[in-house]
Amino acid sequence: MSVLEKVGFSDSAGLELLRGRAQLLVNGPVSAAASFQRVLSTGNMVSNISTLRSRVPLGLLLARYYLGVARKLSGDRSPALEAYREFLAHFEDSKTKLREVAEARAAVKRLSWARSALECGGLTGLTPLSI
Repeated sequence: MSVLEKVGFSDSAGLELLRGRAQLLVNGPVSAAASFQRVLSTGNMVSNISTLRSRVPLGLLLARYYLGVARKLSGDRSPALEAYREFLAHFEDSKTKLREVAEARAAVKRLSWARSALECGGLTGLTPLSI
């Protein structure tokens, strides 16, 4: 059994996650978001969905986190906020020290603040990357 299979991934989904992370660094957030979305779609195509729910694969969680990162970098605030919140739903009562959890919590605060400020008209002239 490969390392990817141990965390609930087929090799192709694991490779797609790695491809998405590389695209995030090299090609930009739009192509990376497409890769992360493919990972999530692959993860939902299991014959026994209750198995997936009872054993949430780490790879799917990371794909959700990186989808939030990619969408935030591309300026898609609402989809980024949704991806981060779905990722954090698995860590609601957790005191985990994972870097991704801390970064997602901070991003949700920033994106939520920016969203409410934009709705009130308080952030004129800001670009998506400045938030």
